[in-house]
Amino acid sequence: MNYGIEKLIFVFAGIFVISNIIFGKNQMFLNESCEETKVESQQKMQQGIAEHIIRFHVIANSDTKEDQELKLKVKDRVVEAMRPKLKNVSSIEEARKILRDNQTNMEKLADKVMKEEGYSYQSHAELGMTTFPVKRYGDLTFPAGRYEAFRILIGKAEGKNWWCVMFPTLCYVDESYDVITEENKETFKKVLTKQEYESIEKQEGQYFYKFKLLEWIKEL
Repeated sequence: MNYGIEKLIFVFAGIFVISNIIFGKNQMFLNESCEETKVESQQKMQQGIAEHIIRFHVIANSDTKEDQELKLKVKDRVVEAMRPKLKNVSSIEEARKILRDNQTNMEKLADKVMKEEGYSYQSHAELGMTTFPVKRYGDLTFPAGRYEAFRILIGKAEGKNWWCVMFPTLCYVDESYDVITEENKETFKKVLTKQEYESIEKQEGQYFYKFKLLEWIKEL
């Protein structure tokens, strides 16, 4: 073969290899950028949802069977007491005020329940920001992230916790989350944007697993 032709083939082969390497890196960069954009978009969606809801969080003294059972009894009584007060509330500002106004009363109620059960633990109620994992309630799935929450901390507050959505209310004493009523859904449609509501409405589990993936990525 002519030396000039061999040299030309070698040059073109080198260009081809280098082009593939550059293209591959660019494609990888584009894929990573796309994934980052998706994650950022989902994070913004979570933050938007969080602006309109208040979660409820009860933390047990410890993980013993007795302390966990006590936690649920405290939860039941607090939910029973607060649901009528929040039933017709239409704004997060009003819900926030009601919770703050009843903070001391809920501490007293929790302490009363514990005393009735033979415990001397002290409770602490607070309204503030805290981190939640992804959570599904019937047809609605809430992404992991930071939310405003009304919290009841029992004793040392070192045990497993219980949570629900206090405003708009999705807290039930019987913990029956398999079916969310149309009334509940309409309430969420009123406080969330159309896009935010569609993102939490379960469609064959896709949002649950998408939010689970986002939760895993955040932990990396």
